[in-house]
Amino acid sequence: MNLLSAPLDIFLSITHKCNLECIHCSVYPATCGKEELATNKLIKLIDELSGLKIFTVRISGGEPFVRKDIFKIIEKICKSSMRLSINTNAMLITAKKAKQLSEFAPKIDDIMVSIDGATAKTHDFLRGKGGFNATVRGMEYLLKHFKCVSIYTTVIKKNFTEIGKITLMAKKMGVEGVKFNELLPIGMGLKYYKDLSLNAEERKLVIKKLKQLKSEYGGFVTGTYLDLCEIFSSSQNIKDPPSLNGCGATLNGCAILPDGSVVPCDRLQGLVAGNIREKTLREIWLHSEGFKLFRKRFKKTLNDIKECSSCGYKAMCTGGCPAVSFALTGNTIARDPLSCYRIFRGEEIFNG
Repeated sequence: MNLLSAPLDIFLSITHKCNLECIHCSVYPATCGKEELATNKLIKLIDELSGLKIFTVRISGGEPFVRKDIFKIIEKICKSSMRLSINTNAMLITAKKAKQLSEFAPKIDDIMVSIDGATAKTHDFLRGKGGFNATVRGMEYLLKHFKCVSIYTTVIKKNFTEIGKITLMAKKMGVEGVKFNELLPIGMGLKYYKDLSLNAEERKLVIKKLKQLKSEYGGFVTGTYLDLCEIFSSSQNIKDPPSLNGCGATLNGCAILPDGSVVPCDRLQGLVAGNIREKTLREIWLHSEGFKLFRKRFKKTLNDIKECSSCGYKAMCTGGCPAVSFALTGNTIARDPLSCYRIFRGEEIFNG
């Protein structure tokens, strides 16, 4: 395995604060209560990232627009050679902020907005009263200036029957696309997983509906459900179990948390490899014991996972998401049940 001298992409979580308390949040409460990087520290970090020739920085939170210095951070990134993506709930986007953000449009590749229902009743069940209307309003402001706005939907028991309506809503709004992802048993999502997650029959209905929407709308409809279908269909003729290559964390990119902690990805907040207050990102990327240990995962196969070693489908698997494995077992070299073909086929049941 040839290690890059620096990551290509950085997920930069600039705050743990949020204007919402979503019951499926994968971040809360992992980073709450920790001191966030001050503006000058973030500016210095962005200089380092630029010097490392990072391609893309994706800023997120919490909710990034909670920070009063958000436009200083965005301006600093956009004046560098790096590209920018933004994750937001869009509720704090006003007409003025959208216009101000449009000044940096040539450097912004993607604005991902979370919408979890086709109606206020469904969306607000997860995200709180008034969330749907405020989010749609914020998106409308953004769409006056940007074509790169897209929707991210976490599919749960409450909204899985609205997938088609969400897609139509996204089309009518004029967004770039809609991504339907599975609920992860991480953070608050783990706490409420049994209540929110789909059963085997519901997952089958979701996959069937998404295939239909994909056939009708092409690349406009994406997400982890369709990704899993693609992986399994392309793995039919593989004889030997592949390495655990379902995740590129610490190979192509990593994440930096609001307090400066460096982790493999934003979903693996418990695996801290170092802190940029104490060491440079390059030092952590190349030499941290935490990253060296995590990278050993890529030399493992399904034979090294007890639950998978005797499975007849193991040649079709990639090992899935190590964050899910870690959340459920405390070990990244363990089965990710959300990516398991037995569960995908309904031969086994997983509900947290």
